[in-house]
Amino acid sequence: MISDKVSVLMGVYNSELYLKEAIDSILSQSFKDFKFVIINDGSTDDSEQIILSYNDVRIIYLKNSENIGIGRTVRKGMEMIHSKYVIRVDSDDISYPERFATQIDFMDRHPEIAVAGTHFDVIWGEYRSSELTETPLEIRTRALFECPIIQPSIIINNDFLRKHNLNYDFRFEVAGDYGLFMDTLMFGDLAIIPKKLMAYRKHKGQLSSTKYTLQDENSTTKRIEILSKLGGAIFNKRERTLYMQYSFHRKLEKTSDFLEIKILLKKIRNIYFKQNLYLLDKKYYLKLEYERLEILFIENKIHGFSLLREYLVLYGFDFRIFLFLGLSLRVLKYTFLHGKAKSG
Repeated sequence: MISDKVSVLMGVYNSELYLKEAIDSILSQSFKDFKFVIINDGSTDDSEQIILSYNDVRIIYLKNSENIGIGRTVRKGMEMIHSKYVIRVDSDDISYPERFATQIDFMDRHPEIAVAGTHFDVIWGEYRSSELTETPLEIRTRALFECPIIQPSIIINNDFLRKHNLNYDFRFEVAGDYGLFMDTLMFGDLAIIPKKLMAYRKHKGQLSSTKYTLQDENSTTKRIEILSKLGGAIFNKRERTLYMQYSFHRKLEKTSDFLEIKILLKKIRNIYFKQNLYLLDKKYYLKLEYERLEILFIENKIHGFSLLREYLVLYGFDFRIFLFLGLSLRVLKYTFLHGKAKSG
C-alpha cells in the first residue's frame, strides 16, 4: 500500500522514444514530496533499462509478468495507491515544472472537486495549445458528448474515488479514463485549471491513434449505460450505430439516416432533460448537440445539395436551431462552396 499525500502514476509499454523526457519532467517538479509509481506492462523495447537507469528514492518500480494493457495496468496501480491525491502521467508526455504544485494547491482549495485537468500544449510536429475553459457545470454537460479532460493532465482526489468505490473501467483497454470520468460525475464534479501545465504528445503509436475505433465503441457503450441508468431506456443495435456515427462524425450510408439520428437525439435529449440525478446546462447541451450536427453534415459533404435539402427539412423549422443560427449559416455556406460534390 502506498499512502503518502501525493503519488504519481505512470503506465509504460514500449515507450523508449519518449520515456526519458517524460520521467525527467516528473523528477524536475518544483513540488518534490511524492512517490512516483512506474508500472512496466511487459515492454519488449529498452523501456525497462531507461527506468532502471534512475537512482531516485521516490521511484517505485513494478513490472507486470505479462502484457495486460495500459488501462488494466493503471487500474492495478490505482488499487495499490492510498494517497490523498494521485497525479496521472503518461510515458510520452511532458509535465511542466509547476504542474504538481499548481494542481495540489488547487485541490487543497477545492475539496468539492473530484478530478482536475489542465490546459496543455500539443506536440504534433510542432507545438500548439488547447485552452478550453469551462465551468464545472459546462464540463458535466460536455462529458455527455465527449471526454472533457485529457487523462494525462489530471490530478485525482483519491479519497473521493475510494469513498464511492470508483476506478478506471476494467472492461475498457481504451477509453477507461472516460468511463471513470462519467462514473465520477454521478457523485461529484470535474474541473479544468486554466493554466498550461503539460505537453500532450500525439503520435501514431499511441493507443488513441492505433485503436480509435475501439475507443469510440467503448465511449458509446459508456454513454448508453449512463442513459440507461438515468432514464431506464433501451437502445437497439441500430441506435447504437447511429449514436456512434453522430458522436464521432462518421460517414453515413444515405441522407435519410439523418432522420433516424434526429429521432435518436430527441430520445436522448428527453432522457437528460427530464431526469434530476445528473446536473447539466440545458442551453449548453443544445449548443453542443447542434455543433456536432453541423460537423456531421459537413463531414458528409459528398451528398451535396441533397444533404442540404435533408438538413433544411429536418431542422429548418426547429426553433432551437435559431439559438445557434451561426451553425446553420456555416452549413449553408459550406454546401454552396462545395456544390459540385456528388448528390447522394
